[in-house]
Amino acid sequence: MTTSATIADPTPRQRADSRRRRQPTERGRSGSGSRGWPLLLLLTACANHHPDRVEHFGVMREVMRDGKTGPRVDLARFEQPGWYAVGALAGLQGEILIDDGRVLVARQDAQRITEVASNAHATLLTAARVSAWREMPLPDGGDLASLERSIDAAVGSTPEPVPFRILGACDVLEMHVVRGACPHGTVDPEREPFRYRQLPGANPSVVTIVGFFAPGREGELTHHGTAIHAHALVTGPFAARQLGHIDELTLRPGARLFVPAEAP
Repeated sequence: MTTSATIADPTPRQRADSRRRRQPTERGRSGSGSRGWPLLLLLTACANHHPDRVEHFGVMREVMRDGKTGPRVDLARFEQPGWYAVGALAGLQGEILIDDGRVLVARQDAQRITEVASNAHATLLTAARVSAWREMPLPDGGDLASLERSIDAAVGSTPEPVPFRILGACDVLEMHVVRGACPHGTVDPEREPFRYRQLPGANPSVVTIVGFFAPGREGELTHHGTAIHAHALVTGPFAARQLGHIDELTLRPGARLFVPAEAP
């Protein structure tokens, strides 16, 4: 036997009460100054932020510790709009940054930057295809630890590495460019990484940063002690054009963080 029940229409008073319960408060909508941003990041963490596709070639510990530095992927395949990546050239002969399909590599030192069209391969690369970004302001700037917290708050728990971009200026920036060996513990002077340092008190550098947030993937996608693998391109105005793997970073207030937009 099938039974049915008739549900009475709500009264006008019940409908008004329902609307009031759904209506956000003024405080929840607008916040005040930078105090509103933590709430904004917390709310957006509920959305699904993910790139269209993520690909990874090589394992950090095998490349850096075990010396498995042979070519794994041709960089020419990423010369299409929408691709973003960081990694190292085959043989650990330089650093790679791909920004919207523009493939840049730094060899020997941070200033020897070339745009690669063909015949260049990565031994280590994390790449993502991203069709749309969502901007998350960083009103207070911050170092790498605070950046990890901001990204975590923005994207929430995710099993996949999350690509991100940053546009802004920094007060502290330390980078390296590999020259044939792991940058940590190298004793051969000819293979010591080139190191770039912008220290406190110097004129700020304007940077474009591409990176990946990958908590729990140390030794695989990131170096030990961090959930971030990121490369920076210094574009001025006070410093020469430089590119490298970020070791230390302090962003100035007002930098802009971009994470993949929510899935439709």
